Amino acid sequence: MPWYTAVLLRGEEVDGQPGPARRGDVLYKLVEAPDAESAYARALEIGTATTESYTDSDGASGTFRFLGLAELVELLGPPGDGAEVYSRFVSTPPEPMLRDKEDLAVFAAEKDFDDEDVWADGEGPVDTSGEPEPEDEPDDDTDPVDIDDAPLKPR
Repeated sequence: MPWYTAVLLRGEEVDGQPGPARRGDVLYKLVEAPDAESAYARALEIGTATTESYTDSDGASGTFRFLGLAELVELLGPPGDGAEVYSRFVSTPPEPMLRDKEDLAVFAAEKDFDDEDVWADGEGPVDTSGEPEPEDEPDDDTDPVDIDDAPLKPR
């Protein structure tokens, strides 16, 4: 029986509202089916079952929901060591897609991360180098403001 690669697309909903188009993910799933129509139906079943909910550090709940298929391709042979499960032509130079070994997902998970060097708080990474930060240079086009006398704006 033939094998297929189904490329599933999921989009994010946050607190029940669809998220921005920039948030989503792509899943590559193997499907065994007797023909393309059966593979398509099975890929849709698998996609529907991929709904995944989460709660972020701010307490907002989100869900990745199946949107549809990006591709469905029959494999050239059964899956096994070295079998090609998906390929795509890129019309741009491929070199920017290259990663060093330690940046590949399978090895990146093994890296030790500095707890202070995280983005979870929304503030960006903390500089742990110990070097002093450069002072901002004054802009010659602005007038100095006495902060103590500046009125507060209501929010």
